[in-house]
Formats: sequence, C-alpha cells, structure tokens
Amino acid sequence: MLTKILFVVSIFVAAVYGATKIDGVEGDVLTLECNPGTSIDIKSAFYGNNVDPACGDASALTTLQALTSGKQTYVVTLNSDTFSSDCSVDREQTFTVKFNCISNLLTQTENQGNTATLSCSNGEKIKIINAEYKSGSSCLDLNALSIVQGLCDDESSCSVAATDTVFPDSDCAANKEETLTISYKCTSATGPVYTRYGASGCSVTAAVVYKGTMAGAKHDGSGSGSNYQCLTSSPTYGATNANVNSERGYIYGMELKLDTTDSTSVIDLSNDESTIPCTVCQVISSKSVFMVAGLLTCPSGYAAEYTGYLASDSTAGTTSKSYICLDKDASYAGATSNNQGLLYLTEIKCGSLSCSTFTDNADIPCAVCSRAVTSS
Repeated sequence: MLTKILFVVSIFVAAVYGATKIDGVEGDVLTLECNPGTSIDIKSAFYGNNVDPACGDASALTTLQALTSGKQTYVVTLNSDTFSSDCSVDREQTFTVKFNCISNLLTQTENQGNTATLSCSNGEKIKIINAEYKSGSSCLDLNALSIVQGLCDDESSCSVAATDTVFPDSDCAANKEETLTISYKCTSATGPVYTRYGASGCSVTAAVVYKGTMAGAKHDGSGSGSNYQCLTSSPTYGATNANVNSERGYIYGMELKLDTTDSTSVIDLSNDESTIPCTVCQVISSKSVFMVAGLLTCPSGYAAEYTGYLASDSTAGTTSKSYICLDKDASYAGATSNNQGLLYLTEIKCGSLSCSTFTDNADIPCAVCSRAVTSS
C-alpha cells in the first residue's frame, strides 16, 4: 500500500508544476534540454506502472535530479541501468518527467564610463556566454561578444571598461550612452581532453587547457613521429642544446596545403600554406569525446564540440600521420611557405568503399562529439 501511495503522490506533484513535461515508455531514449545559459531543474519524475498494484522506482525523482544537476542537456535511457524498478518483467513501465530551466549565469551591467569586474573562485574559470554594448535597441557594437571573450575567457578574474575605446565598432551616435551587459558562468573542466585543430579556443561546453601550434614530422622526410602534436605557444626548456644533432627526431610546424586550382574548395584558398593553430580542450561534465568521420553533425544524443573536414598528409608524403578533424571555421596564423610539415584534406576513393554509399573524390566531413554522463 505504501508503494502505491508513493506513486500517486508523484503524479500529483507533476500536475501542480507549470514545467516542461516529457513522457516515454521502457526502452526509449529521451533528451531533456534547456537553452544555453540555463540548466535542468527536475520537479517530478515517475518510472513504473501505476495500475493496481503499483510498482516502479520510488527513487526516480532523486535519481534523475542527481544525474541532471547543473546540466543544460541530458540524455536519459529508460531501462534498468538508469532506474531500479520493482516491476515484474511482464509489466510495461512508463516514464513521466517535469522540469524547469533555471538560469545558471552570472550577469553584470555597467553604464558607459564604468568598469565591469568579473571573477570566479575555487580554481574555476570564466566562460563568457553573452556580451552586449549598446544603447537600447537602436545601436550596438556587433563585436562586443568576441571582445569580451578575448579579455575574459579562461581567466579567474578580468575587468572590462564600458568605453568606446574597448568597443570601437559601436555604431551609436556620440550623444547616445551605451550600456555594457555581460553574462558568464564559472566552470571547472572535469571531463576528457581533445585537441581542436584550426582554432584558438574551445566550444562553450569546454575549457582551454592550453593553446599552441600544430606540428609533426616533415612531409617528405622519413622517421620521427607518426602522429601530430599541439606544441604549446608558451614553451619552457630544461638544459638546451641548440646544436644540430643527427641522432634526433625532428618536428616541424604544419602548413595547410590546398589545391589552389580547385574553385570548389571547402576551405578558402587564400589560406594555402598558412600555419595551423590548435587548442587542447577539456570538456565540462562529459564522459566521452570521439571523432566521427563522414558526418558534419553528431549522432542523436551527442553534442558537437566542433565540425570540419578530415585531414592528414598527402599520398605523396613519405611519413604516415594521424587523421585529424580540421575545424571548418578555422582561423589561420598566416602563410609561411616553408613546405616542411604539410597538412592536406582527405578524399574518398571508391573501390573497397562502394560508390553506392560513398562519393568518389569527395572531401570527407567530420565532427568531434561529446556525450554527457548518463549513469554512474
């Protein structure tokens, strides 16, 4: 009788909250999702069969609250790995959850001439979510977000002056007083690490570990390493021997090599022979990170850290390298034309790969995907 009362109460609680409601049945995989800058706040949860005699997981609410705490998106699988139900195997179980999306952002607003001071404690770092420098709805600086991100992202504290000097691209008239509004959160990276090739930053769900330059073995050499490295942009050395040593492996900066005659290139041809930045990122509250070759989006239930195109050395190179995912929106460091380490896009070649499935000579998209922890 006590179990039955428990589940009736659970349904009643669900009815009194004006929250988002999602239903499912045993075996379903459901996504609970809030907008960026907000997190899931579970109000009620039921997993079981409420027909007399009632059965199910009396701890469904507290279980789901623990799994979703602080998360913007959560994928829940309706099975015994997630819930501990006392229903017999022949009884169909249903699922009902109601949740709100609550703000987890810190916001600071300053009038023109003042200074916004942002800070995080306990080793956490600032992650800027939004920034506006504007006067009402009539004028603004379109670059405000990127400016504030550059000043504050991954810092424990920062100061941003609300002035036209800091935000020089404001289209407001001189007699219009602008207001600076910044929304941010304090993050601690606890998930796996991945390298983002072609970018000097991480996704909104990841923190920067360090920034650097892509490097590897010489394109037309032999020996040395076979995989790419992200060399830190702030190196330190022990005892340094600056002489040329024949009994060493060598490492070179990578340049992007494009076919400059290809008018359909997926990457702007002006970036030919540019050096390639990279960033080592740590995902916040995630269980896994992996690359999918052949997709520009991630499988259902997974978040994209970034998307791009598969790249490695050319078939004419003399050293084998790793396949990496080159950011499709990469920001390059400028041409050097040394032609030491070279990075090429990778194309499909039909044969063992059937042309009924694949497109011969097509550039291969890729996505680096992460998934939130779904069970302990």
